[in-house]
Amino acid sequence: MILKASLKPILGDYDFAVLDCPPSLGLLTVNALTAADFFIVPVTPDYLSLEGLVNLMAAVEDIKSGMGKVAAPLGILLTLADYRLNVTEEIGQMIRGFYGRLVFNTEIRGNVRLKEAPSFGKSIFDYDKGSSGAEAYRELTKEVLQRIKSLKM
Repeated sequence: MILKASLKPILGDYDFAVLDCPPSLGLLTVNALTAADFFIVPVTPDYLSLEGLVNLMAAVEDIKSGMGKVAAPLGILLTLADYRLNVTEEIGQMIRGFYGRLVFNTEIRGNVRLKEAPSFGKSIFDYDKGSSGAEAYRELTKEVLQRIKSLKM
């Protein structure tokens, strides 16, 4: 609850705050899950990431039963999708089959410009706003805003 209390004074100045957490269920992630309203799970469509997704969703339920309040899943984002690999299609279908509408329609495909941007200390929009990676993130933003709007109604 310390993270939530620490964020409270500044959250009134913003419509949204994004807490980017490591892909582990450590103290920071647990604190973020209890401080946030919603969470998004980026998942690379491969077997180990699928296993991590299942474990995370189970852990969220455990946290909810122990703490009483935890962020709600806003969506699952397929990222670094490489459709040259058969496993991408297979795992993507498994995730969509099990989690259904929770999976975002937007997918972030593997993209050289997305990999290059951080090495120049830039966002994809500052580095190459016309790239397919930037376009995918614009589409994701629209989808996220639509979901939040529909949940708050």
